Amino acid sequence: MAGKEKAASSAAPQVPASPITGATTSPGRRRWRPVLSLSLLLIVLAILGWYVAKHWQDFLILRNLGPGALAGVVVLDGLIYVWSAGMIHATVRPFAVRLDRKEGWMLAIITRFGNVLTPMRGGAVARAVYLNKLHGLSYPRFLAGMGGMVVSVVAVSVMGALAGFAYLYAATGQTMWKAAIVLSAAAAAVVLVAAVRPRMSETGSVVRRSLARLLNGWDALCRDRRAVAGLMAMNLMDILTMACIYAVLLADMGRAMPWGALIVIVSLSKITSIFQVTPGNVGVYEAALAIIGALVGRSPTDILAATITWRVLDVLVVLATGPLCSAALARKAGRSRPEA
Repeated sequence: MAGKEKAASSAAPQVPASPITGATTSPGRRRWRPVLSLSLLLIVLAILGWYVAKHWQDFLILRNLGPGALAGVVVLDGLIYVWSAGMIHATVRPFAVRLDRKEGWMLAIITRFGNVLTPMRGGAVARAVYLNKLHGLSYPRFLAGMGGMVVSVVAVSVMGALAGFAYLYAATGQTMWKAAIVLSAAAAAVVLVAAVRPRMSETGSVVRRSLARLLNGWDALCRDRRAVAGLMAMNLMDILTMACIYAVLLADMGRAMPWGALIVIVSLSKITSIFQVTPGNVGVYEAALAIIGALVGRSPTDILAATITWRVLDVLVVLATGPLCSAALARKAGRSRPEA
């Protein structure tokens, strides 16, 4: 009887859980997801391509970029992966997993590398497998850490946007009361969740299970205050570094923007990184930046030009370092594997 059950379970293999929802589905039901992701990527890229072609003359400001600015962006982009490594350390710390600094940085690189090359957060899945095989971190605990990280991203992004609006008002007198009221309500909700730490049973619809995993993950993370503080700090540094990247690019193009506007744009756009509906969130992030920039009264063309420049440099960095980091971690995993 046990043999039949084992055969039945092997006949319907389960795919590793989604980094966001934690749902497990059969391979047949998941085949459409990469197709959908790539289809969305093509649609978004087609729209962006049409926009660039229509406003081609405006994008000629890219010729103003000098090698110094580009080199500075590459250095700042490297810091993004330092902060990402810090987030990885924080999400596994509550579960007694300790990574060395180099290992955390390489995990941040291969996560990005996998997300760029594969749809639906393939890099996060690779990280989950590595942490499970080498450090014994179970997939439910990995998902709990991811859930806590998502809550921290939303919290810091909303607070950052509010701070940006306040700075923008103080520096320029520009007011956007409707947006500020909406963000204030969102901030109040985030503070309530952070303080109350509600828990939910992970049953029911996909939406309910996803929400439950996020809330339960945040509760698990809150048991380690250093992990929470680390996550918040790394998210804040990530926002500030991305704002610096755009400040450098826009200033070198002769299109400098107020810091308040940059903080608002970067903070709100960061929330799109949660969903990753296209490989590396390519196209979606760029579109979000341009739209949010337009809503705060900034030129979407300028922002899009800076974003495309950063995206190209970032992908080059990841493609150059990703295979090296993957090989190094594979060797580390091989050396740590117990002998039969």
